[in-house]
Amino acid sequence: MEKTKIKRGLWQTYFLFFVATFLICSIVIIFSFYIYVEGLLKEETASSSINIANQVKDVMDIRMEELYSIAVQLSLDRRISNLFNVAQPFEGSVFISMNQARELVGQYSAINNFVDYFAIYYPNSEYVFTPMGSYSADYFFNKILIYENMDNGKLYDMLDKFHHRDIIPLSEISGQLLNGEYITYIQSLPIESKTPKANVFMFISEEKLLSMMAKTMPEHVGYVNIITKDGKIIASKNHDMLSNSKSIEKILALDTPFFMEEEGENRSMIAYAPSNVTDWCYIAVLNMNIMLDKIAQIRNRTLVIALIGCGVGFILSVFMTKNAYKPWESLMQSLPNSINEDHINKGYNNEYLYIKETIKSVLTERESFKTAFENSRGYARYYIIQNLCKGKGVSNEDIKCNRIEFPYDRYRILSIKSNENVENMYDNFPTIIARLENIGINGCKIYGYYDQRDFLCLIVNIEPQWEEQSAFNILIENIKQEIEEHVTGHIFIGASDFCNDISLLPYSFQQAKKALEHSFVGDENLVVEYNNLQNMTIEYPELSIDSERQLINCVRNGDYVSASTILDSVFSDLMNKQNISMFDVYYIYYNSINVVLQVCNEKHINLDEIYNTNIDNIFNINEYSSIEQIINTIYDIYLQTCHYIEKNDDSQIGLSRKIEEYIDEHFANTNISLACMADDLGMSPSYLSRYMSKNFGMGFGDYLNDIRITEAKLLLTNDSRPIYEIAEIIGYTNVNTFIRVFKRLEGITPGQYRENIS
Repeated sequence: MEKTKIKRGLWQTYFLFFVATFLICSIVIIFSFYIYVEGLLKEETASSSINIANQVKDVMDIRMEELYSIAVQLSLDRRISNLFNVAQPFEGSVFISMNQARELVGQYSAINNFVDYFAIYYPNSEYVFTPMGSYSADYFFNKILIYENMDNGKLYDMLDKFHHRDIIPLSEISGQLLNGEYITYIQSLPIESKTPKANVFMFISEEKLLSMMAKTMPEHVGYVNIITKDGKIIASKNHDMLSNSKSIEKILALDTPFFMEEEGENRSMIAYAPSNVTDWCYIAVLNMNIMLDKIAQIRNRTLVIALIGCGVGFILSVFMTKNAYKPWESLMQSLPNSINEDHINKGYNNEYLYIKETIKSVLTERESFKTAFENSRGYARYYIIQNLCKGKGVSNEDIKCNRIEFPYDRYRILSIKSNENVENMYDNFPTIIARLENIGINGCKIYGYYDQRDFLCLIVNIEPQWEEQSAFNILIENIKQEIEEHVTGHIFIGASDFCNDISLLPYSFQQAKKALEHSFVGDENLVVEYNNLQNMTIEYPELSIDSERQLINCVRNGDYVSASTILDSVFSDLMNKQNISMFDVYYIYYNSINVVLQVCNEKHINLDEIYNTNIDNIFNINEYSSIEQIINTIYDIYLQTCHYIEKNDDSQIGLSRKIEEYIDEHFANTNISLACMADDLGMSPSYLSRYMSKNFGMGFGDYLNDIRITEAKLLLTNDSRPIYEIAEIIGYTNVNTFIRVFKRLEGITPGQYRENIS
């Protein structure tokens, strides 16, 4: 026979799956790590740039404070203040003070290495004092120190103006003393006055500023710039680059303290910190190219690790594929290589398809054998037994041809049902019948059939000694044991009378069905015999008028708790009744459901909205196989209906008003009670109690006391009758009870209340 061609597709599938899993996991994990490290480095760079900007800000703010401190000391020095109001500085003792002031400026210039040059301008005398000498303002600002980009009008306006910590941005200065770019710090003296008597000028070169900032960051890492808050450059390593870039605009516009800027291949992390002393802003620019080089190194190493991981994953994939494929290989070896010619000639892409096709072929062949058997003798015997029970014509020749034998003189039919799932029962019946037909009990022969539901019928052919009740009970126990091996639910059995002629089997069949109806709600160990039903008086249970009225009120009010209590009582009475039949259960079922339908019709409720099903399905009682299912269905219907009415019924809105009106009308009645009010309103006391607690925030007794005490306060205020008479008027039979309740609610006794009102 030709060997079936099978590709090792399943092996390849396993291998590709494992390889793909390793690859995907490796790539995701490694590159996630790479992205994490890249983000971490960027965060570190941003943090460093912010720290540098803040360091420069702290250092420069300290320096600016030092300048202000110098101005304060100069303001307090009498050698300086003596010249505030002098018009001619070269007369007498004034000349001496002038020399002392010049020497003092020279001393401050000598002790401060941050300031390149000091000068004090006196508006009254229009003289400038410096460590190098005294000059008229015209001569000083035109020969000694010249602002290249400032005209004379603006210059003299600046000299006479009041200044407080003012700074002239970086300006080109030339002359005999200074040459280069300087910032000018100006402070008017005296400090506390708004009218300047003198202006101190301190000049700081750009080189000193840049040198001080370079200490916080090496040049290869980056640099620091200083600008004013209106965008003017104070100090910068690269004036042109800072002027042409949009960094200043971003700094002035953004709220965040840092951002990244890209210009061509260069990337920079820019952070800034505003000064707390001046209107300066310190900008730290870090070179991101160094960080990007580190990221490139990490990327390269990550790729190497990824390649190594892929290699390890490939080796592990081969090993895991071999282990995963072993069960399939063993299964392939245990299966037949071919089933039929069509099966041989097929080429399979993988082992799974081959095994699936092989199992399918085996199951098909087995099913064909089973079908052939059922269509022959076994199937014919099944219908012969059914026809014997239902009285349809069956010849002796048909019985003999199908090897059906009734060797004994006595016959009895058993009708058997279970409350297990119908489909499970139906699937197990062929096996049960086969086991019972070969039960192997002396003097007993059993044949059976089953219908499309969960109904099993047995013809028991026995010798006369099995007619004894004790003997037949033993036979029943053996039958039940065989059934219980395949059925998990309760077993219900109805037994016909004994007969001695095969032609009487149809009558026995009807007797067994009748008996089964009365065993439906009994103990699972009980077998109901037809001859015990003859002396029974059939009385169908009904809902009492009182129970029906109470149920209607409960459903109307959506009171499921009270309704379930009434149903408990009804079903308890039913279960205490002896010899209950299916008709008893059906009768109670329809009576209970009729209450729900009556209320729904009265309130114009669409049943489809409650149950999401057609009403005909509710009355299809044949769907249930046990009394438990029927009772549970009744409870479910009441639960759904009450919850729906409680949630959607508008009549519930007026119930609070009815309660208030009732108590307002009857609170003075000494016999008023929750039970009386519930009876008058057509409701149960328990429901009214729960309703008041939920909607009034208090129980019946507390609400009644509240109404009575409110009325008592009116009487105590407007009526002079004794307290015991007032207690009787509002419904209290005992004055002590009235006083105790009044004090609990009001905090004082009725007498004290009347005294306070008086």
